[in-house]
Amino acid sequence: MEQFAERQKANSSLSTASLVLGIISIVISIVPILNYMTYLLAPVGLVLGIIAIIQSQNLTKSIIGIVLCLVSVMAPIILGGFIIEYLLDILDLF
Repeated sequence: MEQFAERQKANSSLSTASLVLGIISIVISIVPILNYMTYLLAPVGLVLGIIAIIQSQNLTKSIIGIVLCLVSVMAPIILGGFIIEYLLDILDLF
């Protein structure tokens, strides 16, 4: 019984870590210079979330963490495209 409780606690901590890394990655991905740290944090959160899903404990936190990590990897790319398009529009005015 104790082993099950320890395993459940460990799995819950994996999914919580994935969720926290996903939230931090989303926040960091919006900041222009810090967004490169997203490419370090998000894969770690993604791996932790996948491990937590494989161990099938606390699936909701794990899935939310994985989705946040994936979105945080895409956010700098999308925002960078918008910024480049905006700058090109400004340059066309001159």
